[in-house]
Amino acid sequence: MTGYKLRTWQRQSVGRVVITVSAEPPPAECRLAPYQGLAALVNQLVEFLASAQLPATWGVSDPVHASVTSLIVNSEIAAGGDHEIAILADPSWSGIEAGRPRFSKELIRRVCQAQSKGIVTTTLLPREVSLNHHIDLVVKQGVTAVWPLSPVAHNPTQTTVPKSLHYGLWEFATSGQLPLTSAWRAGHKLQKGIRRAANEGATFQLFVDLPAIAQQGIAAEKTAFKVLQHIAALRRRGIIEVETVAAAAHRLSEVPAATPQRSILRIAA
Repeated sequence: MTGYKLRTWQRQSVGRVVITVSAEPPPAECRLAPYQGLAALVNQLVEFLASAQLPATWGVSDPVHASVTSLIVNSEIAAGGDHEIAILADPSWSGIEAGRPRFSKELIRRVCQAQSKGIVTTTLLPREVSLNHHIDLVVKQGVTAVWPLSPVAHNPTQTTVPKSLHYGLWEFATSGQLPLTSAWRAGHKLQKGIRRAANEGATFQLFVDLPAIAQQGIAAEKTAFKVLQHIAALRRRGIIEVETVAAAAHRLSEVPAATPQRSILRIAA
């Protein structure tokens, strides 16, 4: 296996939490459900994250035309460049059935329009399971991370590790999600998973589905903010660090690839 390079993982002194927020419902659902209270919930979360100094990745379908974009840009924490705007990729243009030409056109439009407004978008949040069929097109637009928001069950007590794809692209997977499931121990498992990541120096990837929280009502809101307050308390104590998807992808890309050592016997021969 001479010449074969392996990606190595540096052990972190503290755990990390990556927070990704979906600020918009899927277009199809938006036409069917009113999503009352979503705008107020977005404002409340922006204010909380700013006061707690927690950076987050905010997913919107079209960064330039999304109302939440101005809130993020104008928030105190965004003034320091800590928040991130990501693109929510709907299956209508990112799915296999949509085809590569349409995917490329829609992605280029969103990225270029965002850049014209000074917004850098390097993270893609597909509502489908994977974008493996579009990796080359994604990389061409400067995207460094994808996080599929697949509707599958997650076990927050199991560590999920970001995966290195081709051309410097990283794929993240959800460790835990808000709102919580109806299981009465769901909140306990989520916080246990975050603590485990802290103890192991691992990364916990939290997905916050704001439209779903808004639909479930005040109880879901209280539970979600209780979890976020727990994360903020751990960060203040220096037990964890909180970062955006873009920051995590950059950090992971800085980890050097390890080259196997040559045998001294072979050299001597």
